[in-house]
Amino acid sequence: MTQARKHPILFTKRQKSLGKILLVRLLIVIGVLAAVFLTFLAHADGIRDTTDEHLSISDLLYFTVITVTTVGYGDIVPVSTFARLFDTFAVTIARFTVWIIVLRTTYELVLQKYLEAYRMKTLKERLKNHVIVCGYGELGRAVTEELIEKGFDKQQVVIVDSNAEIAQEAADADVAALCSDATRETSLEHADIVNARYLIASTGRDDTNVLICLTARSMNPGLTIICRVSENENVKLMKSSGANSVISPTKMAGGEIARIVHAPDAGDTTT
Repeated sequence: MTQARKHPILFTKRQKSLGKILLVRLLIVIGVLAAVFLTFLAHADGIRDTTDEHLSISDLLYFTVITVTTVGYGDIVPVSTFARLFDTFAVTIARFTVWIIVLRTTYELVLQKYLEAYRMKTLKERLKNHVIVCGYGELGRAVTEELIEKGFDKQQVVIVDSNAEIAQEAADADVAALCSDATRETSLEHADIVNARYLIASTGRDDTNVLICLTARSMNPGLTIICRVSENENVKLMKSSGANSVISPTKMAGGEIARIVHAPDAGDTTT
C-alpha cells in the first residue's frame, strides 16, 4: 500500500523514481571507471609512475579515478603512444560523461524543491474555473476522459491521488496530477481550490470522500462538489458534509441495466 504524501508532488510527465535514476547513474559511472581501469591495466607498460617507478594496482586505480575526474596531477603519466591516445580521446569522453552525470544529479537534488515550487506556481497561474478530481480510480479516470472528450480543456483538470503510480498515469494522459492526500487542506491549496469550479470526490472509500467534502467546502463555500458514494446509507452523510450531488455508480449501473431489460427494443447501449 502506498502511503499518502503530506506534501504534494506535481506530476506532468513520465519520470522514473529518484532511487532508480540515482542507481542507474551510479552504475554508469562505475562502468566508465571500470572500463578505463581495465584498459590501463591491460596496457600498464605504457604508464609510468614518476615518483618511485613502481606501478601497482592501487596506483592504476588512483590514476584512473584522478584522470577521469580531473586532468591528473602529473605523478603518473602515459608514456606509450596507445596510452596517450587513449587518455586524449577515450578518457576525455569518459571525463565529460562523469561530470555531466554528477552535475545533473546535483542540480536535480539541490534544486528539486525550488523547481517543484515553480511548477506549482505555473500550474496555479493557468487554472481558472477548473475541475479537481480527487481519486483517479476507474470512476475518476472515466470522468476525466468524458470531460475531455466532451470538449473540456484538459489544462483545466487537476487530479489529486495519494498513489504515485496512479498520479503518474493521470499525468501520462496529459493532465496535471498531484500525488497527495486530498483530505488535507495543503493538497487542495496546491490544486488551487479557491479558484476551482467543481470538485469530484471519486475515491473508493465513503469515509475518505466525506473528509474531502468537508475540507473542500470549508475552503471554498461556492464550490460545486460531486461525491461518489458506495453505500446508500451514507448518502445523507455525504450531503450534510457539503456535497451538492451524490452519485452511486452501482445504483446508476443497476438502473441502466434494468432499463435495458424492460425496454429491449431500445437497442444496444454502451455506457
